[in-house]
Amino acid sequence: MTSQIKRLRNSNLELYRIFCMVLIVLHHLVLHGLDESGAGIGINKYIIDILSFGGKIGVSGFVLISGYFMVNSHYSVKKYLRLEGQVLFYSVMALLISIFLSGTVYIANTIKAFFPVLLSQYWFVTSFVALMILSPFLNYIIQSLKKEQYRKVLIVLVMFCSVMPTFISSELSNSLTWFIFLYFIAGYIRFYKNDLTKERAGRHAFIAIFGIVILWCSSIAVNWLGMHLENERILLYSRHFMSRESVFGLLIAYELFMFFLCRKPAYHHAINQIAGATFGVYLIHDNANIRSFLWDFVIRYINQSHPLYLIISCMFYVALVYILCTIVELARQYTIEKIWIKWIDQYADKGSQKLLYRFGKIIVFLKEKYNHFTQIK
Repeated sequence: MTSQIKRLRNSNLELYRIFCMVLIVLHHLVLHGLDESGAGIGINKYIIDILSFGGKIGVSGFVLISGYFMVNSHYSVKKYLRLEGQVLFYSVMALLISIFLSGTVYIANTIKAFFPVLLSQYWFVTSFVALMILSPFLNYIIQSLKKEQYRKVLIVLVMFCSVMPTFISSELSNSLTWFIFLYFIAGYIRFYKNDLTKERAGRHAFIAIFGIVILWCSSIAVNWLGMHLENERILLYSRHFMSRESVFGLLIAYELFMFFLCRKPAYHHAINQIAGATFGVYLIHDNANIRSFLWDFVIRYINQSHPLYLIISCMFYVALVYILCTIVELARQYTIEKIWIKWIDQYADKGSQKLLYRFGKIIVFLKEKYNHFTQIK
């Protein structure tokens, strides 16, 4: 029964996927709405910083989940085309909605909408597609490393991709290098983490909660210092440890992932179905062409007169946006996507076989060069 569940989609990881997207939506509400709405005054400044803590953690969680499965799978052109179709659909629909609401057509926005991956309509999608393309080569490197070599590589990557950007310079990493770094972490978990027991799940949960408390305390401390000294420059660093490369954010994303992974595998159709719509939730609510309309509409109804009302209002509208976007995405999956998948199945097989053949030739070439180098050494 357990092995059968594993062959399906482990609902524990799917639940983590949903949790990550909730954090991202909450982060975007604060970033694109509350930051410029006048909520950042007094106690509300503390609250909006605390509410925004999970955006980058959610992104890292998504990449860890994807990497965990991609590192042990083969490159699929069909998966890429399915993703491309989904992104293109929402990109064009968002453009049309924007034109309808504003009555204005911008050439640059139109071109970007029809080439969303290539022209970075969504920064996450462009970086993730690059990661997908690189995955066969990353898998080859990962599978060539011995356990001790792998650990040393991870130590170096942690230093350059997380520790140094957190405390010294943020210029050492970008979104793609960060995704590759997370991919290597996911690969190590996949191949070398064998202590996935229920007993360890509790420990991982405790560390994750402890990390979240540290993030909140760091933000509160910086805000208090900035307000006490009446220095606005200090206030600019209130979310410094919530950045993408933050050691604390990385620790929380990793520990939450391990918590859900260590739980006994289970399958729940409803959870998996909702989780299957999470990427659509992102594509809908964070499209540049409708982002301002969405959050301008939501923010006017958020009660900012009292800290408690502010928190309750934010939670309510995050849930509302999430539910509505999920409904739209599920409707797309049962209509437009079925047509798109049918087309892929009919016409994409030949193209994918040719592309995979070329990938195979490159991998064989790299293996021959690697073996030749090791023999010389």
